[in-house]
Amino acid sequence: MGKQINSGILRDGKDVIEAASRGVVSPLYLFVGERPITAPVVRDLIAALVGAGGFDFNVEVILPEACSETGVFEAVRTRPFYPGRKVVLLQDPPFLTGVESGDSQGTGPIGWEEVFKWLSSRNDAGTVLIVESRSVDKKSPLFHMIDGLGPVTEMGISGVKSGRDARNAAALYVQGLLREVGKRPERGVVDLVLDRAGNDLVALKGEAEKLISLAGEGDSIGIEDAMGSVTGQREEEIFRLTEAIGNLDEASALDITSRLLARDVHPLALFQAITNFLRKMALIKAALQERSGALPVHGLSYAAFQKDILPELKAFWGEPAPDILKGAHPYGLYLMCKQSPGFNLEKILGLFTRLPEIDLALKGGQAAPQRIVLERLIFEITDRYN
Repeated sequence: MGKQINSGILRDGKDVIEAASRGVVSPLYLFVGERPITAPVVRDLIAALVGAGGFDFNVEVILPEACSETGVFEAVRTRPFYPGRKVVLLQDPPFLTGVESGDSQGTGPIGWEEVFKWLSSRNDAGTVLIVESRSVDKKSPLFHMIDGLGPVTEMGISGVKSGRDARNAAALYVQGLLREVGKRPERGVVDLVLDRAGNDLVALKGEAEKLISLAGEGDSIGIEDAMGSVTGQREEEIFRLTEAIGNLDEASALDITSRLLARDVHPLALFQAITNFLRKMALIKAALQERSGALPVHGLSYAAFQKDILPELKAFWGEPAPDILKGAHPYGLYLMCKQSPGFNLEKILGLFTRLPEIDLALKGGQAAPQRIVLERLIFEITDRYN
């Protein structure tokens, strides 16, 4: 008979897998975390417990909708099909999350306490119960009973305080999402995803889905796919920054700036986007002021803009159009026309005189941090009363 591994809260599944490989086995294991993170570790633990050939015949999986004290009790007591150890994998049992279901409401002949007592009474490690749950209610008496039977391995991203541990958990999450659909990320791909999305589960899942889509039918996801996704995402975020500035939405502009800087987008790239926006707005304001009687923008539809206003703007700018407007999409110009009433041409021209000074500050010519320099510029642009 193998010894039981000490119970306690763990952060890494390697210890339990190594112990199981050496015959040090607990009657119960609990893994807490997002399924793409826990699934690979659970799979390796099962392999250590039953062997590579035992998955099909000595492993029984019980899903949440089939979870009941009676059903689990019967599963752990039933002998395996082949000689050797049996593993029962219980996924997301309702009683661990504080949600009662089925026999958990007390209608069944068997209680969870009896299930766990039976497991703890076995001295041959012939049956092992593995519980995999996305979350747990640690105040539950059943959780404390489980904790006393074997190791609890917490692998979720949320709640991990250490920056390195959180990043490692996020990397496992992304790798698990890709592995679930048979995709293998090349070196550096996961790091690019983490740099952009951080540890936010929703963002990580969204980025992984983009990569899966870009990879198509191939088994691997290349660094080129990831770079393309990164570039597109950053361009979209920078567009949102100039859109927020155009709407004089100071809070959103500052928030987007903070996120982009946190993702290592260079401050000069943001400065360039902002100055390009100001140059376009100045040209639009100048045209609208010159032809103000013929170019009303309040309640303007895109169709009316294309028919009546865009030709007038192009006539004012002349041919060839200013470099900043070459290749500009008509819809983008339409949006800026609608934003133009919030801007003052004289104020924009005044800002132009300070752009070289701001450019120097962002290149390190002054002591102010680059983030503060950008925030001051945004404050000045979006100040309605200046």
